[in-house]
Order: sequence, then structure tokens, then C-alpha cells
Amino acid sequence: MLDLPVGNPRLADGTEGRYRIDIGDSHFMEISANHVKNPLGAAGETDWSRVDRIKIEGIYES
Repeated sequence: MLDLPVGNPRLADGTEGRYRIDIGDSHFMEISANHVKNPLGAAGETDWSRVDRIKIEGIYES
């Protein structure tokens, strides 16, 4: 789980390993981990506690 105190972070619909973060009232951005080999947890999911590089996949209107 992404531990971010603002922006209401949540998993993006239908996209593995992406999160949505609100930007203001009418926009959000989608991010993903951006390592050569992304850190994984025991279950094979992205271990966000070890991610220190992200990619902004896009900024969208809500």
C-alpha cells in the first residue's frame, strides 16, 4: 500500500501496480514504480515501501 498523507492514494482501476492520486478537486494523476527491476513483496506485488523512483503515467480529469 502506498503511504501518502495527501491526495487520497488508491489503486488505479484495472491496472496492476498503478496508483491514482488526487490533484485538486477535478484532476488526478496515475503513477507506477519506475525501477529497472521493481521491488516486489512476497506475493509478487510492488513493495511500495522500497520504491524510490516513480513514473507519472498521466494526469487526467475526474
